[in-house]
Amino acid sequence: MPKARRIDARPGLIPKVVRTHVGSWESPKLSTCGELSAARRVVLKTRPQTISEAVNKLEGLADYVQFLRQSGVSTRAGTEPAVLFRDAFVVAYEVDLGSRLERHDITPGTHKTLLSRNLALARALGVSGIQVVRGGRTSRTAVSEPMSDAHFADWETVVDAQPPRIRLHAKALLYGARGAGMDSGDFRETRGVHVHRRRDGAVVVDIKGEKTRPAVVLDRYGDQFLAVAQDLGEELLVGRWPHRHSPVTDLLDAIRGGAGLPRPLPQTLRRAYIAEVLSADLSVAVLVRQLGRHSLSEIQNALPYAQVDQLDTAPLRRGYVPQLRAVQGRAR
Repeated sequence: MPKARRIDARPGLIPKVVRTHVGSWESPKLSTCGELSAARRVVLKTRPQTISEAVNKLEGLADYVQFLRQSGVSTRAGTEPAVLFRDAFVVAYEVDLGSRLERHDITPGTHKTLLSRNLALARALGVSGIQVVRGGRTSRTAVSEPMSDAHFADWETVVDAQPPRIRLHAKALLYGARGAGMDSGDFRETRGVHVHRRRDGAVVVDIKGEKTRPAVVLDRYGDQFLAVAQDLGEELLVGRWPHRHSPVTDLLDAIRGGAGLPRPLPQTLRRAYIAEVLSADLSVAVLVRQLGRHSLSEIQNALPYAQVDQLDTAPLRRGYVPQLRAVQGRAR
């Protein structure tokens, strides 16, 4: 753990024992001297009166700063609160907490605690951003944008440079989520052998688990997904990892590189998939069956991004729609 310089507060405002504890506090979530110094400095600005108050603020802030780093945002010793708690960062953090809760990486109590602690800290520091003032609850504004085609191509390049095992599973994640709209839960039990090509030419993944269903892969990702799946065979698409968090999260943590790029989370890839399909002549009823349950809100959230003039819909119009309807019809 790097040793950051100790930060002291003005004498008389904070009990000495609290200042001493904050000055020597460390966290495995903070990996640089700048992050440690920033966390200590920011918390001391709120003048905590007890060690427990200070530690609660520090632990919540450490999780937030770690998220920022993983999102490509650097935190330094001199980072001001107004910059640290920008609206866009707060919204993105709330989205990430919701995703972690959905993946069962954190409990509902931890989700609520982390968000409330950081929002309270921001308010105590005088940050006036709208998301901070309203206390989160961003509802539709807390929806991550779909991953762009440019960023997806960048991730393909990053993944190609990984060791063989990580490369295969990472490609399965990319093509499964972006090409077939698979979410985190869909990857838990689905294996390479569950991806196949039908006689009509469509590549289909027979998703296993809670939302069992056949899902047709977009034409432009079908061949790549099928090739990766054939290499994986009986293995799970995202593999078996130490399960420190969830299989998808553990796989993403194993990938090296991609600094500055948005993380290839299934929900952002799935939203890009939904937006693309919505830009084609496809029945919403068919799309709902393709996505599984809890999908109507996802469709609503993806609608603003469904723009035909910016999407390559030619593969869809050449046969995707009848293929999908045929597969769904046989699954009834």
